[in-house]
Amino acid sequence: MPIYEYLCRRCRESVDVLQRLSDPPIKKCPKCGAKS
Repeated sequence: MPIYEYLCRRCRESVDVLQRLSDPPIKKCPKCGAKS
């Protein structure tokens, strides 16, 4: 499974997530809750 890096535009938090290719991307920042 690949590791994806997400960067929140609001709080600039960087999150690495281990996901399958078939999994949907995360929709909210786990730190501030902003929509991606």
